Amino acid sequence: MPRLASRPDIRRLIDLYAAFPDPFLKVTPLGQAVMRSPESPLSPAERELIAAHVSALNGCRYCLGIHGEIARAFGVDEALLSALSEDPESAPVPERMRPILALATALTREPASVRDHHAEAIRAAGWDDRAVVFTVAVTAYFNMMNRLAEGFGLTVGPEEARAAGAMMAEGGYTAVRDAAAARAGIRPGD
Repeated sequence: MPRLASRPDIRRLIDLYAAFPDPFLKVTPLGQAVMRSPESPLSPAERELIAAHVSALNGCRYCLGIHGEIARAFGVDEALLSALSEDPESAPVPERMRPILALATALTREPASVRDHHAEAIRAAGWDDRAVVFTVAVTAYFNMMNRLAEGFGLTVGPEEARAAGAMMAEGGYTAVRDAAAARAGIRPGD
């Protein structure tokens, strides 16, 4: 059910961005940087796995649906995605990703519970500090996005999730900004 009585047409993030370009169109460059930066040691698939995991922990079906599709497009196994959304603790997560998801879990469930041992475990698994940086950044970004989706009561069906996932897998996060800006009749940089 739409949360905004004056805008019952807002069902998806692209609708929200088009209706209220300021401040929401400014969110997508951050998403692009966090999720697609070549500076990250985490692959786009690994970052989308974190996004899907955080969304599952938050019960955000909207983001889980879309980012599950993006993760699949980047080669993340369907069984892993299903297991993460149903029972994150026993999901068949690759060993190297376990400390990454442990940090994402702690930061999502109880931010004040994050300790040095979370970063140390990531380094012990063979990652460097950039993996810690991008894990925190992806987790923080998706906690914000999950709250936007839930706060505005956004919904997405399976076909819409597949279409949005394909668009973002191919065009990145700024593809959403560009499509919303076109709908709003503005240039993305305005």
